[in-house]
Amino acid sequence: MREKKIFSIRKKLLIIFGTLITVAGVIQGSLARYTAQQALTARVNAHLIDKVNDIALFITSDIKGDFSFLSGFMRNPAMKDPSVSFTEKTRIVRSDIGYADSLNFFNICDTKGNSYYADGTVSFVGDTDWYKSAVSGVSFITEPHISTLTKKLEVILAVPLLDNDDNVIAVLGAGLGGTVICDTISEITIGKTGNCHILGKDGTTIAHKDMSIVEAQKNAMELAKTDSSLASIADFQRQALAASSAGIGYYTYNGKKNIAAYTKMPRTQWTIIIAAPAEEFLGAITDLRKMIIIIGVIILAVTLTIVFFIAAKMVAPVQTAVNALKDISQGEGDLTVQLPLIGNDEVTDLSEYFNETIAKIGTSIQAVGKNSKTITFFLVPEFPISRIL
Repeated sequence: MREKKIFSIRKKLLIIFGTLITVAGVIQGSLARYTAQQALTARVNAHLIDKVNDIALFITSDIKGDFSFLSGFMRNPAMKDPSVSFTEKTRIVRSDIGYADSLNFFNICDTKGNSYYADGTVSFVGDTDWYKSAVSGVSFITEPHISTLTKKLEVILAVPLLDNDDNVIAVLGAGLGGTVICDTISEITIGKTGNCHILGKDGTTIAHKDMSIVEAQKNAMELAKTDSSLASIADFQRQALAASSAGIGYYTYNGKKNIAAYTKMPRTQWTIIIAAPAEEFLGAITDLRKMIIIIGVIILAVTLTIVFFIAAKMVAPVQTAVNALKDISQGEGDLTVQLPLIGNDEVTDLSEYFNETIAKIGTSIQAVGKNSKTITFFLVPEFPISRIL
């Protein structure tokens, strides 16, 4: 009899159940991870949008406070007195504010566009955006820009000065340091390492925790034209600048994926952006994936162990039958062998029928043996057939 390569039932059961459990685990784990990721992402997005909107309101409120502070100087009767010159009004206002000397400039302008300094100098500012807005009755704050006079980075706040009938009679302008807005957002943190920054209308960074970025008036969209590493940031900023409402986006920088929320400031239309590494907010998904893999491996190992012992128990009677038949066919031919009858399944039926078959074979062989002895008796030489006849 030729040798065969045996591929046992036990191995087949292990492979089949192992494959089924692995496939089921992968599908279930993937669905669980996808569901959790969608739910967590929705929560993070909602949280970040609420956060950026709150920051926008905070900064807007802070700017309004500055406008209110400047408008408060109109309570001084000299501001509404037409007999007091604009130069003198500027001196009065400067004397009322202790830190006026630290400002780039602090003066009052008439309705014709002339700006009066405390030293008697007069300059024309009628063509500037801040003056045009304030003289029309709307307070204005400029983006950080290089002053034509001081050659320094500055931000200008301008408020209209109104008479008792709410008519604009003058404009008060204050030139502050160009990084003044940075002070407002410097303490704002997003996640563990995230930050808040503000973009001007053309995408130039006008407020950032790193003031050097503001001082250099960096624009990622312009820099990306020669620096490919900024391409992802530039694409995100275009999305943020074009949006009319708050939203969420992603960008990659220095090999890290970042999640960011953006919104517009109502008064200035500046774009506020808060950003942080996505892992800080969505890291729970990675932890969940690891946990699913670990649990899946444990379940697979435990299940295969159980299947191994169950399969061994199921295959044992079959293996006994195989060994018995092998002994009968190739060995001494012990026809007294009996398989144990345990349980009430197909293997039990196999054992029972095996025992009955072996018993019948044994009975048949015994009958053949008896018949052979009888025939031998009649064929021996001492009793020839001719004598019997």
